[in-house]
Amino acid sequence: MSAMSTYNASNGNNKKPTNPQGRLRMTILSAYDLPDREPPLYVQLDITSPANTNTTNNGTTSTTTTICSTHTGPPVQRHKDRNSFKFHSHKANITSNGQLTVETATLQELYQATARLTVVYASSAGSGSAALPQQQRQRPSYSATYPLHQLLIHETTWLILNLQTPQEQQQAATAETNEAAATAPEQTAPPATPSTTR
Repeated sequence: MSAMSTYNASNGNNKKPTNPQGRLRMTILSAYDLPDREPPLYVQLDITSPANTNTTNNGTTSTTTTICSTHTGPPVQRHKDRNSFKFHSHKANITSNGQLTVETATLQELYQATARLTVVYASSAGSGSAALPQQQRQRPSYSATYPLHQLLIHETTWLILNLQTPQEQQQAATAETNEAAATAPEQTAPPATPSTTR
């Protein structure tokens, strides 16, 4: 689905930066075998920080922070398979809408983050959805995630990511949270200090 690479941005001198700026370049090539024949609006990229897991008496919660968000343009072409769409083309007469660049985070922040790619339809974008037919208003978005620490600096990585529905994403997130809670060390109270009398 995409090709990604990261590298250390130059600071204009020969000194090694103490907090190097990162850059993530991504090209969305195509989205294949979508469950809907209608073309999506775009593919959205969200870069999120590592999840913070908190366990209390009320259960375990997991929260993330979005570092940045951007998105492609609309598909430039439909594949012969009618439910597949091309976002990037090398043909001179076709404008490419699939290239994305992230330059708003340090290299350390990027490598601790997760990329979430979401295929967005008109009904899931929230803009003017009230005027759409009922079937289109109920159309969900489809997403895939990829931990950026799996990338190598200065090397392009080609990926095929499996998209999930919101329900499947929630089930996977719940399973991951439960697994993290099960493997977390138990917090026990320190032993009481015995009292002495004279």
